[in-house]
Amino acid sequence: MFNARFGAARAVRNPYRAMPASITSTFRACLLACLALPLAAHGAVYKCTVDGKTAYQQKPCDADATQREVVPATPVARPPPAAVPASPAEPAPAKAADPRTKAVKAELDAAGREALAREAFTALKSRDLARFNALLCDNARKNYARPEVRSVLPRAASGIASRRTELGAVLVNEPSRVHFATTISEQGGSSTTRIPDMAFSVGLQREADGRTCVSGFGSVAGKAK
Repeated sequence: MFNARFGAARAVRNPYRAMPASITSTFRACLLACLALPLAAHGAVYKCTVDGKTAYQQKPCDADATQREVVPATPVARPPPAAVPASPAEPAPAKAADPRTKAVKAELDAAGREALAREAFTALKSRDLARFNALLCDNARKNYARPEVRSVLPRAASGIASRRTELGAVLVNEPSRVHFATTISEQGGSSTTRIPDMAFSVGLQREADGRTCVSGFGSVAGKAK
């Protein structure tokens, strides 16, 4: 009785012993095949058949076994991650121009000097002292602003306008001065005539920033050469 029970218990605890030999061999082959799958990812796997039993191993089979090499599947290469386009570089902020830096202007030629001198004369004749001051050099503007000579510009402008002074031909044209022949209006009875007068002179000078400006004005006695 005891032996029968013990035998029955063993049959329950070890069900594989009650299986037919063909089923057991097939089960073992499947089990070995499943265990061999992880190895296929690392290298070649050899399928060995010994006495009708199949085994999978990474080393070659024994001499008395039927050998078949199982090449693992080539892993699919993943595409590289898409490159993130670089954001365009922001332009460097422009440096603020130094207010002390001034563009150097080219020196005036003869035509430019004559035009500047005529403009100064026209400003005086029309009594446009603001326009005349804008043509003056810095030092000349300060000199004409002194109390003792503050009345020079208004009186000169008034005299040129009242005598109806007109500029004539250019007598001298140099970087530092321009002289003009002039005529004035003279009333004689019922007629008005034009008579020659002293030459009108305009002094010129270049500032540190290259601007050509008016350094002064006056009359030149005698005929200028």
